[in-house]
Amino acid sequence: MVAPNLIQTSGLKGLWLSSDVASADGTALASWPSQIDATGELIQTTASAKSTYRTNQLNGHGAVEFITDDFMTADGLAPLFAGSDMPFTLAMVSNAVISGTSIVANFGNTADTNSFHYMGLSSGGLQTTARRGSTADTQTTLTGSGVTIGSRIRIWRFTGTAASMLADNYATLGTTALDKLAFSANQFTVGAFRRNLTIASFSNVRIFEMALWNLALSDDEIAQLSNYWNQWYFARA
Repeated sequence: MVAPNLIQTSGLKGLWLSSDVASADGTALASWPSQIDATGELIQTTASAKSTYRTNQLNGHGAVEFITDDFMTADGLAPLFAGSDMPFTLAMVSNAVISGTSIVANFGNTADTNSFHYMGLSSGGLQTTARRGSTADTQTTLTGSGVTIGSRIRIWRFTGTAASMLADNYATLGTTALDKLAFSANQFTVGAFRRNLTIASFSNVRIFEMALWNLALSDDEIAQLSNYWNQWYFARA
């Protein structure tokens, strides 16, 4: 699948991942290449931590499944998120495998393991938690009907002023003062959240498609993305 034109017009710096990455159900994935830039490729060389490709999960499309301590990392994105106070947008079509908390992605710094910023699904809805150095954790969980379980489009948008989390056809679930990436990140992880090189929180999610920008998408761009993914994943012939 080819990503929509809004990627180029938005000046995308990040990655765009499609689940059209394998053909056989149960394939353990060593890499997940970006459709935009090879430096955004996600990799995993440890067999026990590899994610799994699943066929025919949503409207005939496959998904990449992250269970328990599965994760993949993209170190090549580091220059794009090297400054503090960075806006960003993370968007995905995903399906939580079980009810409860599930981490889907995380920014980190390998030289400063006390700094992290992760996005996840909680029993109440979309979640984001961040910590900068020795600063106490700041967490906001925003609720929305049916957000956690089921295949949906989900977005975490950090503008540098007022962050928002969106789901259910882009209804805004709420805003939070946790509004940006507040530290220099040199690693982006999809799946389980690692801290000090050990698993801190598990992942239980299937991802059909995911995109990451080092900017905050506008409302119009989010509408374009919504229409594109709705037609591809949720329209019925």
